[in-house]
Amino acid sequence: MASDYFTKVLSSNLVINFNLPFSFPLRDLLPKLDKRRGNREPLKWRHLLNIKPSKFLLFSLIQRMKVIIIGGGPAGLAAAKALGKEPGNFEIDLYEIQPQVGGLWNYVPENKNGKPSSVNNGYVTGIYREMETNITKDIMQYNGYPFPEETEVFPTRGEVAEYLHEFSNTIVNVKIHLNSEVTKAKKVDGRWQVEVHNYDSGKNRSSEYDALIVANGHFRTPFFPLVEGLDEWRRERPDSVTHAKFYDHAEPFRGKRVLVVGNSASGIDISTQLSTVASQVYVSSRKKDELLQLNNPVVVDIGVVKSYNPDRSITLEDDSTVQDIDVVMFCTGYLYDVPFLEDYQEEISLKTRSGFRNIYKGIFFIYDPSLIFIALQKQVAPMPLAEAQSVYVARVLNKRINLPSTEDMARIEREETSKFDSESQYQYLGYPRDVDYISELIQEVLEVQDGLGGHEAEYWNGARRTSRSLSGPVKNKRLEVVLKHTLELREQKKEFVILRND
Repeated sequence: MASDYFTKVLSSNLVINFNLPFSFPLRDLLPKLDKRRGNREPLKWRHLLNIKPSKFLLFSLIQRMKVIIIGGGPAGLAAAKALGKEPGNFEIDLYEIQPQVGGLWNYVPENKNGKPSSVNNGYVTGIYREMETNITKDIMQYNGYPFPEETEVFPTRGEVAEYLHEFSNTIVNVKIHLNSEVTKAKKVDGRWQVEVHNYDSGKNRSSEYDALIVANGHFRTPFFPLVEGLDEWRRERPDSVTHAKFYDHAEPFRGKRVLVVGNSASGIDISTQLSTVASQVYVSSRKKDELLQLNNPVVVDIGVVKSYNPDRSITLEDDSTVQDIDVVMFCTGYLYDVPFLEDYQEEISLKTRSGFRNIYKGIFFIYDPSLIFIALQKQVAPMPLAEAQSVYVARVLNKRINLPSTEDMARIEREETSKFDSESQYQYLGYPRDVDYISELIQEVLEVQDGLGGHEAEYWNGARRTSRSLSGPVKNKRLEVVLKHTLELREQKKEFVILRND
């Protein structure tokens, strides 16, 4: 019976995968093993059948698995690296909408100015000209692939883009398709039917995959809050309302009274840059930023806006008003938006700020784990988190880690989300939750003692945990230096330029 089975297998698509970084068709197995065995008795099928169970992990019969990765930014590259190095029989395609990898970190100023671009298909990222990271380089890098030594503590957007480009050159066994937008993905008869538009050829193509990895980030669709009078304001003065996604540099705001809504990372950074040239910058937020308020006399924290009025004034929650607002800049984040997953909008709660639901470990869609998400979480160290998730995903797809039953995954997710007041709180990790989350994933990976290898992500403990815990204070120190630099530029009537060490 077994011999008949193996005879049939010889003509199939099955391969045998040794504890080696390659695989080959089963029909080629016997000659290769005979050569390795030297002059001993020629290998027969009975030798395969008599292998002890404890050694059966040395090889496994698996079918080729086709995997699609959507997105070529930090998350997509992490997924490609992990799957490309995973022992097994994978066929992997990565699709990136832009003409180069890097995702969010690609800077294309032409598109921010509303002009057609010859180097980009109109896709806009939230990267602006004078931008540096808000976390240090040592907690922003992939395992075993540090930033160049000469890179400063807080890399510029160009240095991050170059880092990602160089990292992509280390990826193996993955086909990367640029200028290619996934327009639709739908599960049909157990496989993912995916439609892709290529901007170079102008053509569409359809392909089938066994697993679909969504790694397109969450910085695509700007979020604008619902506030009384805002819609009328935008209709009357459309050029006076914008979002951080479309900000590039400070000069266009010279002499203007600007309202910045939001004081998270982009709100603090942009309001600081604007203060070099604007006549006044007002910051509206629910939580005051004492560092920003105390050190920059041009920036005034005004609390929450209750309404936008026809005469270019705004009314605050305490019923006071601020007059003559020239520009409203929303630094209010983005919606979770995956437009190509039309059939999953309700089940996963797409196009919201609060985050996805029905996602086990923040990665696998509970009711179909072949739908996978990388780096949904916010307030994290993006590269290490995406890498930890990707290594975990690679082990799951290769059947080296088994997921719980659907019922158990749903129960676990309910238990985890019930610890928080809202879905958005669940998605915002921050320290130490992001470190604990990464360590939990890697611990499960380390428990896979099958000797098959694969890509490794770093287990965050000891010095790495300490480094992450200090990232906030270190950034605050940096902001103090940048604010001093900002006031000096204002005295010189110069717009903001990034501060670098000589």
